[in-house]
Amino acid sequence: MNLSPRQEAILNYLVDYVQQFPFPPTIRDIQTDLRISSTSVVSYNLLKLERAGHIKVWPEKARGIEVLNDGIGRRQPDD
Repeated sequence: MNLSPRQEAILNYLVDYVQQFPFPPTIRDIQTDLRISSTSVVSYNLLKLERAGHIKVWPEKARGIEVLNDGIGRRQPDD
């Protein structure tokens, strides 16, 4: 699945963020830092990234975004 430029930007941001900090960013962090118009646009693109296998979103957690395999979209055999 090809990613849009915005999805690539979000994925790169997530990979960089989790390398710098011991926790993932919030949706609001992503919106603010990437200057995206709303949190719903961020959520939509996170869903697309999840469906493509790049991330896992845990909606019940405030910082519930997990980058899978450095964001390259390959899942572990037990997934």
